[in-house]
Amino acid sequence: MNKILFGSLAGVLLLAGCASPSDEFDPNRVRQERFLVTEIKLPGSFADIQQSLFQHRDACNIFFALRPDPQQVHFATLTYRLNADDDLRESIIADLTAYASGNVQMDIYSYYSRNNYLAQDLLRALSNPEQCPRQD
Repeated sequence: MNKILFGSLAGVLLLAGCASPSDEFDPNRVRQERFLVTEIKLPGSFADIQQSLFQHRDACNIFFALRPDPQQVHFATLTYRLNADDDLRESIIADLTAYASGNVQMDIYSYYSRNNYLAQDLLRALSNPEQCPRQD
């Protein structure tokens, strides 16, 4: 009886492991040439970009996350999307590199090509934070 119970329990645990959310999206999958929307060098710093994004968020109710790389102070990742609850695949992801010259290189990726417009909306928001992205 115990062997049957143990076997059944092991089977249930095995199936539960298969049903775990392995479909979670890994943003590193987007960092490929085929998903690259644009590359641009902008004047400013991470702090300038973050300040513009805070103003943009307040004006337009968008979601962004700017995460500096804890190991390399000149690198950060920006996630930008219309709503905080949207799937990460609906975001654009930008890799930022700060240079001593006072410029920031942005390599912007989009998993779905239908969201490429968000890259342009992001770039517009950095120069004009009050301008909101289209809400299709």
